[in-house]
Amino acid sequence: MSTSISSTQTESKTRVVVLGAGYSGLLAAIRLAGKSRKAEVTLINPRDEFVERVRLHQYAANQNIRRKKLADILGSSKVSFVRGTASAIDLNKKSVLVNDQDTGSRDVNYDYFYDSFKRARGVSLDRAASTCSAPR
Repeated sequence: MSTSISSTQTESKTRVVVLGAGYSGLLAAIRLAGKSRKAEVTLINPRDEFVERVRLHQYAANQNIRRKKLADILGSSKVSFVRGTASAIDLNKKSVLVNDQDTGSRDVNYDYFYDSFKRARGVSLDRAASTCSAPR
């Protein structure tokens, strides 16, 4: 009697953490999740709304601007959103300590890390996407 294991059971996901949901981080998370079925992308940001920096002058002038929820922007993408702040990044353990607004402090582990404030650490997004897509 032989036992077969489905391909979904043997495929491991490549975990990617993206810090910051500004223009760079949001676009990086959505594109990476869209390019690879093997990527498990987590977006970490302290706010649950997208801040349109090009419209900040309108906020300052007290104009009524429609705010966009990150959940609505992420929509059906495969990006997991965590509302919180990164309080520590351990590059050796490949872990980000997040002060989550809902659950308190927790570790989010990763294989690749993209800090949209400082750019990618250790790998380009193109390389991460090709690694996530490559057969193992």
